[in-house]
Amino acid sequence: YEKDQPFRAVLAVPMMWRGQVTGVIDILRFGEGNLFDEDELELLSLFANHAAIAVENARLYELAQMELAGRKRFEQQSEERRLFLEWVFEYAPDAMVTLDSANHVLEWNQGAETLFGYSREEVLGRDIDELVTEPETSVFREARSFTQKVRSGKSISPTETVRYHKDGRPLDVILAASPILVKGELAGIVAIYTNITERKQVEGKLRRQAEALETAVEQLRELDHVKSEVMQNVSHELRTPLSLIWGYAGMLVSGELGDLKPEQQSAVESIVRQAETLNALVEDFTLLGVTEQRGLPREPVAREELVVAAVDDFRLIAEEADLIMRTEVAPILPPVSGAPVYLRRVLENLLDNAIKFTPAGGEVVVRLWLEGQQIMLQVSDTGIGIEAEAQARVFERFYQVVGTRRRRRGGTGLGLALVKEITESYGGTVGVESAEGQGSTFTVALPVA
Repeated sequence: YEKDQPFRAVLAVPMMWRGQVTGVIDILRFGEGNLFDEDELELLSLFANHAAIAVENARLYELAQMELAGRKRFEQQSEERRLFLEWVFEYAPDAMVTLDSANHVLEWNQGAETLFGYSREEVLGRDIDELVTEPETSVFREARSFTQKVRSGKSISPTETVRYHKDGRPLDVILAASPILVKGELAGIVAIYTNITERKQVEGKLRRQAEALETAVEQLRELDHVKSEVMQNVSHELRTPLSLIWGYAGMLVSGELGDLKPEQQSAVESIVRQAETLNALVEDFTLLGVTEQRGLPREPVAREELVVAAVDDFRLIAEEADLIMRTEVAPILPPVSGAPVYLRRVLENLLDNAIKFTPAGGEVVVRLWLEGQQIMLQVSDTGIGIEAEAQARVFERFYQVVGTRRRRRGGTGLGLALVKEITESYGGTVGVESAEGQGSTFTVALPVA
């Protein structure tokens, strides 16, 4: 009852989400009047379904925000741990050497420079076995047998003295080595060379360093896994509401739901554009998940499918940005190994980037040629360029170069990550050459089918 008026009719419908009732919407009709009809029931049911989606999206957004906050805390802790390890390597009196799983030198501290006489720049990236052939570093001959043992997952305790000749004088050193294991797989080796007077301190120091490195690598890999899961969950849950928004907005723009005023038409067209942007982002998330979990389909792709259609689509965008677009495509080329839809995404992302970061009056060039058993695809621009320290990171997921405010449109930092992951999924490689203020050149090498 309300104001002494009995309600005449009640209409109630459930809010359903994945077969579960998440709420109820009901309407009370007071006073004299008709009962609810089937059309009103259908309309309220439709509204209830949309409301259920909205409530679920709000819940997912809250969870995503909580996940983001936790991830930021974890990243901060990882950065603090990384800085600590860098400090240890920099100032430890011992010679500390880190190798990757392929036996190449990753780190070579000041203690190693002092003990062996080689600077970090001389040995970084070199195979440790290359150094054992040089007589003045005969200590590495002993290290070879030790590292082989470490590869089997065993630590080498400092139990034997190795005689090392430096500047014509004998020097007794102890080698200790330990594997860095991540989920049972060898990720690298930590080795410490110290003089015999510090023998007792070596083992504990080595163990602490190896454990710290194992923890850091494990947590970084776990962070990557969490990021991938969040991306896939969010992209999956966004598909249904995004499709509804896009569909209804498209019906409004086309006039299917009635004529709009000019200011309404402009607003709805903006909604459609933003829905298209969101849809592209969801597709990027989905594609990243596919490359991680099961790989991409593979078939022969002709040069016309690889380049022509994508370049034609971007010519108008380049003209609107007052840019010149040229192509230098070899007339006869064998097909490349891949799939048209995914390889086209590679070129589209490279072209999109080139146009974003090239000022008006500039030029974008697409090249395609054969080199040995590889098809080379290259996109060059005369844009703002990329600073040297950022070039090594531009292919990371979500990485965006700092200070790129002059680009025409925003981005998520996924475009170049997709280029790299799609290319590598097909057995190819991608690289960049750039200089600030002089433009950038991205080169993709793909195997011939």
